[in-house]
Amino acid sequence: MSSRSVGGAAWSYSRTLKDPDIEEPINLVLHRPLAFRLLRPLERWTRRPSPNQVTLLSGAFGFASAYVAFVAAAGDVAWLRLAALLLFVSVILDCCDGMLARLTGASSELGRILDGGMDFFVANAVGLGLGVAILKHTTSPWAIVALLAAFPSMLAHAAVYDHLKKRFVELVAPRSDALDPHPTRSPLKPIPWALAAVYQRLYTPLASVVTGAGAGPRPAGLEPSIARERLRLPMRMASWLGVGTHFSILYVSMFFAPRDPLLPLWTCTTLITIVLNLWMLVTASAWRRAEAELVRRETS
Repeated sequence: MSSRSVGGAAWSYSRTLKDPDIEEPINLVLHRPLAFRLLRPLERWTRRPSPNQVTLLSGAFGFASAYVAFVAAAGDVAWLRLAALLLFVSVILDCCDGMLARLTGASSELGRILDGGMDFFVANAVGLGLGVAILKHTTSPWAIVALLAAFPSMLAHAAVYDHLKKRFVELVAPRSDALDPHPTRSPLKPIPWALAAVYQRLYTPLASVVTGAGAGPRPAGLEPSIARERLRLPMRMASWLGVGTHFSILYVSMFFAPRDPLLPLWTCTTLITIVLNLWMLVTASAWRRAEAELVRRETS
């Protein structure tokens, strides 16, 4: 449990946000405002849940959504509407954990790893449950291939967004902790350590290959304001590739699935497997050009 607030200052919505250039649009428009409304009553509590406890609660709702999706596969597709609502609650709570961490100064390496790992497992669990429910209504091999392609697509999109977000902060932020102010380092237990190892050995190399983004600290002499000006557009493009976008596609398509059981299939195939993959390639190209031009200008 946590009872701190940063400097004793009153809670405000602006203090819960990251750099606006790296925030996901769907989070800014919908998820974070609702999450802040949910958090506000906690300001008066002398003891409140820790961010990591909120992450686990978010995961519980996410896995409950996946379970209900499996129930829909065995019974009535109308259960997918409940699965959608559970996933929506999970997404709001997923925003709450980081926002609470920034408000209370409890941001940590462990928290970031736990949050990212939970997103990964919830997305795959819900996607698998939804896929089983969809396959009850079609046996087309093309549908199965399209459905399976959505899983690596989601992984690639999230990896690219997270990698470019980290690189953007390295180049534009005057402080190294701009992603999450007041970070604290926690000793990593076996499971978080394993997640961190996967992130470093698979997730990051995959994103590096796709994006061609550089690595390491900001080059000497490079003004953060210049870097922000040059990289803002590709970073904002990349922000559509985050997990918030994917979760919103999942919960909206599940909510309307009772009208047409195959709606989630065509929605996920069209938006995740086709549109967002093309958007990822366009974004990666824009980033490579922008960063190369930035480095060339500053070194010439």
